[in-house]
Amino acid sequence: MAEVAVHVPTYDRSGFLPMLVERLAGQTLAPHRFEVVVVDNGSRDGTWEVLQRLVSGSTLRIAARRLPTNRGPAAARNAAVASSRAPLLAFTDDDCLPEPGWLEALVSSADGADIVQGRTEPDRTQPRAGVWDRTIRIDAPTALFETCNIAYRRSAFDGAGGFDESSTISARPGGRAFGEDALLGAAVVAGGGRRAFAPDAVVRHRYLPGTFGDHVREMRNLAGFPALVRASPALAAACWHRAFLTRRTASFDAGVVGLLAAVARRRPGLALAAAPWVVQTLPLARERGGRPVPVRLAQLALADAVGAASLVEGSIRHRRLLL
Repeated sequence: MAEVAVHVPTYDRSGFLPMLVERLAGQTLAPHRFEVVVVDNGSRDGTWEVLQRLVSGSTLRIAARRLPTNRGPAAARNAAVASSRAPLLAFTDDDCLPEPGWLEALVSSADGADIVQGRTEPDRTQPRAGVWDRTIRIDAPTALFETCNIAYRRSAFDGAGGFDESSTISARPGGRAFGEDALLGAAVVAGGGRRAFAPDAVVRHRYLPGTFGDHVREMRNLAGFPALVRASPALAAACWHRAFLTRRTASFDAGVVGLLAAVARRRPGLALAAAPWVVQTLPLARERGGRPVPVRLAQLALADAVGAASLVEGSIRHRRLLL
């Protein structure tokens, strides 16, 4: 039996799969030591046909499964786990490219641990085409337990009930993943699970096309975080002073209060309360490029305003203050 199984859900990304399978075939871990299961989550773009060709032509121990409709990422990952047998369950996504030593590093770090997170970096070999393209960077253990690069001991996974397919927090059939990975990790930790971080288990995350409008819509997703924080003690502990999602959201709120007070009291000096947010956000504005920094700052301020409003909305709806 294989020592570790790799599980990949995929949806309408047939063009990403050949390179992903190639990277898995290039792992330094001996091929007989791992298996791969890829689940087509009801794709409409020919993913299933591409996947079948890749499986038939691969030297890997790889299996393909297909869900007739998109039931959300939790269902696809659970279906993948149900088709594997290894005692260690590794997860990555179809927009990721594992480095050759990825699996070997995960397996090495899993000794004595129930959860192992790896390091995720942007894929610099394929630079972003637009300034609002998105990617993921993970340099340390997180309370979100992102499935782009993580492994679970099967016993811990089963003990926590796997990914929750019916959670009102994370269930979003047909949509992008939200929170099912954080909920599973929190459940394992709450049950006494031990966690580790493997800095040498590196996955490169592709840049995905995006616009400023997409970025603003992403900020609307923050409305779900108060519910997620309420359900995850690990995530609650990671929030800034437990009441703010991040230090930057706290500085944005302080800046808004300062600006309003400056106008209401006619004391311009109170507007300096916005300075910490500006200092924290300037590097992001410069990184975007393509437009003058003040324009990028204004765009980021608008997006952060949408995020702040979304957090307030979610705090009221879910009765858990998070700003």
